[in-house]
Amino acid sequence: AMTLLAKGAGADADNNLGYFLMVEAGRIDHGSHTNDAAAVLGEVFELEEAWAAARRLLAESGAGGDDGDTLLVITSDHDCGGLSVGCCERLDVDTEGLMGLNASLAQIARHIVQGDVSAATALAEHGFPRAEHRIADIGEHERVMRTERILAAGQHAHAAGEQHSFPIDAIEEDNRGFARAVSRELAVGFTSHDHTGADVGVYAAGPGAEVLR
Repeated sequence: AMTLLAKGAGADADNNLGYFLMVEAGRIDHGSHTNDAAAVLGEVFELEEAWAAARRLLAESGAGGDDGDTLLVITSDHDCGGLSVGCCERLDVDTEGLMGLNASLAQIARHIVQGDVSAATALAEHGFPRAEHRIADIGEHERVMRTERILAAGQHAHAAGEQHSFPIDAIEEDNRGFARAVSRELAVGFTSHDHTGADVGVYAAGPGAEVLR
């Protein structure tokens, strides 16, 4: 994001025509579709850092602020997943557990399937707080994750009269139940795997920002 912004600012300095730059934090949407709380949080942090860095860069160049010539806008084209802070009869999110994860749940699912390790082992290696009652429940989703895509691929191949080799990338993609289970254990709830009708925020800084506030 910063490389693109710097290039845009440089182009503006060369021709005085101005520029429009859109940078997307797409993993927020991807993580919400699979109910992957770790992926969503990680991308939100990346977006926050990019926003702060953009404001610093513009301030240093004199293009930022209400007296500058560059408007920054941050928003979303839709809500996704229906994320809730707290779920499952728990109002307090397990922030320590969530912040302790060093990978998205999709990456952990890939580790389970490709590395042929248990859910307990993979989660522990990626910072998930070990608790036996949690692991037992999540382990069931591990087994489902390993078999659902195989069954679906087999049914499709049978209908088409084809043989199927069950590629590992097809199996690992079906991690929604696993991600949802781990997210729920961290008291992060989701109501959907799809886009929702919830309002989204619009935030702005720079000349003209008052129109969007």
